[in-house]
Amino acid sequence: MQQQIFALITAQEHCSHIISVAKKFAERLSAELVVLTVQPIHADAQKRSKDMICLTTLAKQTKCNIRMIYSDQPV
Repeated sequence: MQQQIFALITAQEHCSHIISVAKKFAERLSAELVVLTVQPIHADAQKRSKDMICLTTLAKQTKCNIRMIYSDQPV
């Protein structure tokens, strides 16, 4: 089983630093990088649109896939 490095991010531009640090750890350990974000199920269209644009931009800049989990009660 391959090791995994998890990075949990929000939909904010400065999260690119979190991803790049996690990416370095993953490379050093020959591990898979898993980037997660928890988004609210119930959000207005304007906020969701803004968050999706931010997350898409982050994914392109850092060349990674971002897995989205939808929950109104993240733990």
